[in-house]
Amino acid sequence: MFDTVVASCSAISDGRAKAIAVTSIARSHVLPNVPTVAESGVDSLRSFESSGWFGLYGPANVSPALTTKLNLAVNKVIALPAVNDTLREAGATLLGGSPQAFAQHNAAEVARGSALIRRLGVPVD
Repeated sequence: MFDTVVASCSAISDGRAKAIAVTSIARSHVLPNVPTVAESGVDSLRSFESSGWFGLYGPANVSPALTTKLNLAVNKVIALPAVNDTLREAGATLLGGSPQAFAQHNAAEVARGSALIRRLGVPVD
């Protein structure tokens, strides 16, 4: 079963679940002794990576000025020690950044997922 570190960390820490591997590129800061899937030693999994992430989206016609204003506000909030520390303790990794960097990340994720769907022959309705 795949789950996010944030959602499963408490079950792992109190023994209700056992973490076999994390699916991110790097080990989790809250589960440092849990290897990544890429570290499993299975050749076909050496480049495996799948991580959950959150982003803020709006309608396609949102003005650049509003996008910039929202971006600055979100980056300011996630930089607050109370917010950052609380989310990091829960297992999240906060990145923040620019709208352009997020657009690039989103496009890369869509391309990666699309390639996987095509390779596996998953029908898309």
